[in-house]
Amino acid sequence: MGAGGPRRGEGPPDGGWGWVVLGACFVVTGFAYGFPKAVSVFFRALMRDFGAGYSDTAWVSSIMLAMLYGTGPVSSILVTRFGCRPVMLAGGLLASA
Repeated sequence: MGAGGPRRGEGPPDGGWGWVVLGACFVVTGFAYGFPKAVSVFFRALMRDFGAGYSDTAWVSSIMLAMLYGTGPVSSILVTRFGCRPVMLAGGLLASA
């Protein structure tokens, strides 16, 4: 508290949009890291539904985690070169295809 005291009625500088971004990042990160780790819950169902063996089904989580962690350096290079928005747009289009 400075000489003028606290100011009343002053809201967040961005109107609260930062909290929306924080919440969205929390949800996206939860899904991105939670689903590959939860494949073991669906492991037997995947084996049964696809008629695959244990070793074939184990590749599902391995490929998901390899894509999750392996695309980070590539994304970083693309963001540095082209900027954040085009890379996010391309990633969103790839994810929705």
